[in-house]
Amino acid sequence: MTYHKILVAIDRSPLADLVLDRAVDLAQKESAQMMVFHTVEIEATANVPPVVGTGMGLVPSTGRTIPEVQRQRIDAQNEQAQEYLRTCADKAAARGIATEYDRKVGDPGSLICQEAVSWGADLIVVGRRGRKGMREMLLGSVSNHVIHNAHCCVLVVQGLVPTEETTPPPSELGKK
Repeated sequence: MTYHKILVAIDRSPLADLVLDRAVDLAQKESAQMMVFHTVEIEATANVPPVVGTGMGLVPSTGRTIPEVQRQRIDAQNEQAQEYLRTCADKAAARGIATEYDRKVGDPGSLICQEAVSWGADLIVVGRRGRKGMREMLLGSVSNHVIHNAHCCVLVVQGLVPTEETTPPPSELGKK
């Protein structure tokens, strides 16, 4: 199968470099265009100090309203994401890949799928941190959402997460 437009969805986690590298390698082999995409989660920016006793929706330390504080945090994260994406796109362009980048604010899984449709991607490359069980259920899984809702093929780059099966027993650590 040949891919012409590859959307690579990255965050700023340690896994992002591996995801980007895999997508760049594939785009180069396929002579494909690439879109580097990032989402700023609203929940991640809503870490506002508790409002106690004002009853007016004000943050006591600043005198600003909670929506103002949230908007400023979203704007700051958007600026950081823009610079990060520019750096990622430059890495891909240095290897001869026609690369665009974009970012949106909202739910990552949904926005990745929407961006893939609107940009016309025929492959999405996304990372997976390896959450399992309760952690995945409570924290969610962007890659799982994308796999089940994308209109096109999805390549999941697995992060290296130590498990009981891959971690040597304490008695074997340090031996060669």
